[in-house]
Amino acid sequence: RNLVLLPRRASGEVIVCLDSHIEATPGWLQPLLARISEDRTRFVVPSVDGIDAEDFRYDVFGLGLVSFKWTLSQSPRERPDEVEDIANSSIMFGGLFAADRQFFLHLGGYDLDMKVWGGEEVEIGFRAWLCGGGIEHVPCSHVGHVWRSSLYWQGQPYHIKQEDLLRNKLRVAEVWTDEYKDLVQLVSPPTPSTGIGDVSARTSLRQELKCQPFQWLLDNVATDMRIPEEHPTQVVGTLRHYPSEMCFDGSSAAIGQAVSLEPCFSLVHQKPAPSTGSQAMVLQSSGTLRFATSAGDVCIGASSKNELEYQACSSASRWTWLPPVKTHQGLGQLQLNAWWKKCVAATRQTMTRFVLVLEPCLTNSASDQVFIWESTSPGGASHHKLQRPGKSEEFEL
Repeated sequence: RNLVLLPRRASGEVIVCLDSHIEATPGWLQPLLARISEDRTRFVVPSVDGIDAEDFRYDVFGLGLVSFKWTLSQSPRERPDEVEDIANSSIMFGGLFAADRQFFLHLGGYDLDMKVWGGEEVEIGFRAWLCGGGIEHVPCSHVGHVWRSSLYWQGQPYHIKQEDLLRNKLRVAEVWTDEYKDLVQLVSPPTPSTGIGDVSARTSLRQELKCQPFQWLLDNVATDMRIPEEHPTQVVGTLRHYPSEMCFDGSSAAIGQAVSLEPCFSLVHQKPAPSTGSQAMVLQSSGTLRFATSAGDVCIGASSKNELEYQACSSASRWTWLPPVKTHQGLGQLQLNAWWKKCVAATRQTMTRFVLVLEPCLTNSASDQVFIWESTSPGGASHHKLQRPGKSEEFEL
């Protein structure tokens, strides 16, 4: 609450927000102020280094560029190899930034109806870019952040209601993400029973500021975002579990064995997976789903225990692709036949291991069941442009 109110009570030309567990380094402030003096619409962020909670050792690694996931959580963004100087950042780390005070208030300051913390860094980022400003990472400005240690903290260091955090993020989605809000709602937990509160003031603010549509941000700033493409006409691609960013992998495929998820080649190598790799799959009009390297002998099927396993293609299960978000057909659920109403879900067993099972298909809060088809065939649709399909009915593979 103090963070929300203090910018309105401050008297200086520039506001600087830092967490209480931040240690500033010599010369950290001047580069930030210099950028703002050149352009008062800039929000500027420093490089965030690490301070060990055990011995306060300072480690320079310079987190700065931040993107987001469709759950509206932070995602550190790799700095392009050719860019060593100041660079644009889609959003910012929590409360670490400097901005012209009058411009910050002109854009509406903090959302007064958000609770506790969480989501404000995404909301400010979206608002800055869409409403005439921007966010820059200034790499020569360094501050240290004391990271919590698992030796002393397990989970949250203080109690916070998860529904408050979710409420904040869904407020952001409702006001700023336009047609993408249904995607955010799909991959998020259920909306809190108390709702998200009144957003009319923020919606009016967006109209008064004549802000750009959200698609502008995706096209011009957050170009790293992997936007679900239209269901491809090409048959070769990879099937990625959206929340975990793990892919179906056939490197150890053997009939009767459980189907595995492995880190996606396209994410590990930052480029499309090779169409001949162990994660390349073939969608067949018959409804069978097989790996491209299996020579037609091994397909994906469902066992009697409702778990996914490798089966002989001649007797393998048949699948139907469901696009629960009609305007994003590359985002979908994999349903067993058209009449079973059971969908593939990836349930977490450990931090890195998931089990693929069948569960009743969900139409909301279905994050475990959400997959993305990514074409690896020549001519496949772009990951960075929204392809709007002409039809919205469900279709079979």
